Amino acid sequence: TNKTDETKNTIQILTSIFENSTTDLQYTYCEDIDDGRGLTFGFAGFCSGTYDGTMFLKEYKKLNPNNILTKYIPIFEKIDDMDNHENTDGLENFGDDFASCINDSKFIEAQKNLCDRLYWNPSQDALTEIGAKYSITKGELYDSFINHGEDGAKEIIDEATSNVGGTPGEGIDEKEWLSSFLEERLKVLSEDSTWKEAVDRVHVYQKLLDENNFELTRPMTVDCYGDTFTITKYKDDVEVPEISSENETISNENHDNEAEIPKSKNDKKDTTVVNDYESSTTKNEYTDFDDFTNNKESEKTILQENNKDSTSTLIKTANDSVDINSYDNELPKTGESRNLTYLLIGVFIILIGILAMIIINKKKKHLFFHL
Repeated sequence: TNKTDETKNTIQILTSIFENSTTDLQYTYCEDIDDGRGLTFGFAGFCSGTYDGTMFLKEYKKLNPNNILTKYIPIFEKIDDMDNHENTDGLENFGDDFASCINDSKFIEAQKNLCDRLYWNPSQDALTEIGAKYSITKGELYDSFINHGEDGAKEIIDEATSNVGGTPGEGIDEKEWLSSFLEERLKVLSEDSTWKEAVDRVHVYQKLLDENNFELTRPMTVDCYGDTFTITKYKDDVEVPEISSENETISNENHDNEAEIPKSKNDKKDTTVVNDYESSTTKNEYTDFDDFTNNKESEKTILQENNKDSTSTLIKTANDSVDINSYDNELPKTGESRNLTYLLIGVFIILIGILAMIIINKKKKHLFFHL
């Protein structure tokens, strides 16, 4: 349904803000963020050193066997077998090749498929297990699965459940349970030097919870890493092309030959700082159709980010759009001006005609008297 699409879109935009400091899902993003996991790439942050990178390449190959990235599968598999997973030998041109695939719809489809399989679906299964209903809880669990991995997120779930004495499905107020979850997650982030700068991932959701925005209603404005981001109203009147369920649901049978991703992928470093937004190699400005339609009713936010300094300047937000219609009544209309000119000319001609008739009549009378 449109509401379900909107909720998922909002949740993934929030995670995009946390990971890449932009409301646009970064399908061409690729960077070594020095977290020991090699290259991090795609809007969901797949890695060359954590098996899911290999899984993406194989999913993309299944959808488009002739894509340029298939040549990297042996290199990724070799890295999977290494003890040193941060090794990127042979991947020097991967970022450029990865970004060049953006015009292939199968490239985006493969990313969405794998993200659903590894992160979205497991997080929503966990939501069902605890009996939670709110969209805000859906979003927080998804971001936790992306950020901490399945095992890491479930450990936080267990701590929160223990703190409040049960789950929403067992009668515990969902706001109280989620508040406890956020506190536990904040501890995990704050107590690790790798995560100290990522605590805004929690603060954003805490603020939304304090505002009782349980359904993640849009438009919304959030502050993250010192910057302000606006998620504009969702356009549900635009027909969005959907991926068929056949491609969207990936059965385990199709991946029997793939390396199994460890559920303990719970230390993937948060990518809060990225290369120049306008980079022609690893960070081109591309968005999916959902993001494009979402921004149609306002001027698109232009974001410039400095490399590795956590500073970004919002040049123009959607709320700064100029209402052109407000000028319509102040400016003269071309058609109206032309009609007024014609009217004045007509009146002038008529007046001249009347004056001429008066003069002629006077001359006639003067001639008559002389006769």
